[in-house]
Amino acid sequence: MNQQSVAKIPIKDIIVDDDWNCRDRIVITDIIELAEQIKQMGLIQPVVVRKLPDGRLQLVAGYRRVHAHKFLKLEEISAIIRDDLSEIDAAAINLAENIERKNLTPLEEARTLNRLLNLGYIPEQVGEKLNRSAMWIQSRIAILRLPPAVQEEVAAGNINLKQVRELVGLTEEVMYSKIRAIKIRKERLESAKTFRQLGKQQQRMSRATKGKVRQAKEIARTRNYIYDLFGVDSIELTCLSWVEGLCTFERVEEQIRKQCALFEVPFRPIEEVERDK
Repeated sequence: MNQQSVAKIPIKDIIVDDDWNCRDRIVITDIIELAEQIKQMGLIQPVVVRKLPDGRLQLVAGYRRVHAHKFLKLEEISAIIRDDLSEIDAAAINLAENIERKNLTPLEEARTLNRLLNLGYIPEQVGEKLNRSAMWIQSRIAILRLPPAVQEEVAAGNINLKQVRELVGLTEEVMYSKIRAIKIRKERLESAKTFRQLGKQQQRMSRATKGKVRQAKEIARTRNYIYDLFGVDSIELTCLSWVEGLCTFERVEEQIRKQCALFEVPFRPIEEVERDK
């Protein structure tokens, strides 16, 4: 049976252990933004604290809210006081709240899940507490089986959870080779997105610019510039070389095949694409 009450309590009486919180870092700009909201509208949701056996109060949920109150130099905060929470239950509440707010990276989720398991929970109990599937839990715990440097790549968003499953169990040499391929593919996709955006901008160009035919000298200059930046294997360079008559269309198709393999999309010859239009 839950034993809880809501009261205004002095912030100085709350044990705020940032290392215990499942979030690895609290961003100061987020605190300032939240502080401004609290200043204008007040605290919408009380923090949660648990009463320890010695009577002290430990913060369970609401770390950003407490730090925002400190930023505003407020001395008290509204809190739900729970005297029925074990350490394991408190850790589960801390994780559940942050998951619902989508505040955590997969690595932060993984570390807190691991802490719950070390405290005595089994995966099924964790899933029930968090209303998450066994696959959700396993995919995050798998992150901790990777080298620390790779874990940080996951935290930075350079590697997704599907790719984590592909990396687990590989030798470090194979793993880092695959990571390089993943990052190159991501960079290429971002470049492709940029090119699409540029294409949309070009559609809005003036009539005079739209109708301009590039001179051979301009094309050669652009080709040399791309060569200096990206090297001979660039698909852009190959296309410009084809425009100048310096290579065959078969060479262009060869580069397109490589690009398709990199983006993991099926290659289709130009005749087939034109036929399906």
